[in-house]
Amino acid sequence: MESSIRMKKRVLFVINPHSGTGRYRQVSECVEKYLDKEQFEYSVSYTQSSGHATELASQAVRDGVPIVVSVGGDGTLNEIVQALVGTGTALAVFPTGSGNGLAHHMQLPFNLKRSVQLLNLDHEELIDTVSLDGYVYASVAGVGFDAYVAEKYSHVNRRGFFPYLRIVLSDYLRYRPRTYCLTGDDGSTVEVNALLMTFANSSQWGFDVKISPKASVQDGLVDVTVVRKPPLYALPRVLLFLFSGNLNRMKKYVKIYRMQHFCVKSKDEKPLYVHLDGDFIGMRQQVELRVRPLSLQMVLKRTY
Repeated sequence: MESSIRMKKRVLFVINPHSGTGRYRQVSECVEKYLDKEQFEYSVSYTQSSGHATELASQAVRDGVPIVVSVGGDGTLNEIVQALVGTGTALAVFPTGSGNGLAHHMQLPFNLKRSVQLLNLDHEELIDTVSLDGYVYASVAGVGFDAYVAEKYSHVNRRGFFPYLRIVLSDYLRYRPRTYCLTGDDGSTVEVNALLMTFANSSQWGFDVKISPKASVQDGLVDVTVVRKPPLYALPRVLLFLFSGNLNRMKKYVKIYRMQHFCVKSKDEKPLYVHLDGDFIGMRQQVELRVRPLSLQMVLKRTY
């Protein structure tokens, strides 16, 4: 019996009680009911402040915990990713937040019972991550209008798609595009006038809205998606393509560069709005990004 207990795989659930819709309250009940206790033993920790999820996940790595489960939204997940990249500890995701971009991309279950059942299968794969000026992310980052919206959204009490959309619609007309200098590994630079630039490891911002539909988390590349600002009369058509997962077909307004290592700065040298997985991380003179191929172990379905 003692030997059997020692062989069980430990799992830490990191729960953000302030994230999304409040579904986290059902997690403990579902885990207790459906987790395979012959295979796993688990513990639960609740985040208390910004950055706490990183601390909890870092301690789990030091303690040799094989799996850390992110229970929350993209912000919680991103904090945990900071601690798990390049370690032997795997990430699992129970998406209870609002956007849940990586979970949508990976086609992970949003039903908590099915999330636990997926965890029971214990199938792990390596995925790429991307470093951005000392940060690491697994899904998307960006500069420009989406980062500007992320800054506004950070001050909104009510989370979800419609508060986010309200900011987009209220600020779109007055936001002025900027000219960015995109410099690749070989030193060549291209200037692009853009509403926004998204650095997509996975395909979407969240809410199942695909900014770079062909992006892959296992190809060693970032899809640098440059979106020009459409005139108002063209905006409904662009939004139709965006929400139907076909934005890459809007060649007149969208161009995608696929890169491993690159820098971005504005031509006028004014600071850039920058977001990381939908969280505003401040203003920067420039950003440097580099892919970290197959650097994060993740609990996934066998096909996604």
